Amino acid sequence: MQGTYKGFYKYDRKVHQEAIGFGKTYFTIIITETTENKFAGTVEDDVFTGGMHGTGTINGELNGSTISFTKQMPKAMAIVFDSKGTGKRKEMSYRKHPTIFYTGTQIKSGKYAGTWKIKPGISVGILWFFIGLKATGIWEMTKAD
Repeated sequence: MQGTYKGFYKYDRKVHQEAIGFGKTYFTIIITETTENKFAGTVEDDVFTGGMHGTGTINGELNGSTISFTKQMPKAMAIVFDSKGTGKRKEMSYRKHPTIFYTGTQIKSGKYAGTWKIKPGISVGILWFFIGLKATGIWEMTKAD
């Protein structure tokens, strides 16, 4: 499982994907630690295809052909909608992004695909609050080395 994986994710909802401005957002995952069926590493989104800034962490498990992992990015990114329903990306560098949960299956050796979700939640600061809605989508990654 250790190594570099290249992949992409996209949103299920068309309005979210249009707000990102790209058909797919690409990422690179580097798995640096494995113990039995668990793994950990880093992830970087491609900011030139709508990804989030910074290096995040991943922690997961591989049970047979089933894979699951969490992705935690250092800066929050949200899609904010105006009164006309048009979505726009907004980065909130003062807080971490909510945890993203990935699940999937092994398609063939070194290739995985599945779905991801962000659970709804509320964040509160001194002079702000943010209500995060559920977001879902699909993902795929292939071992690059």
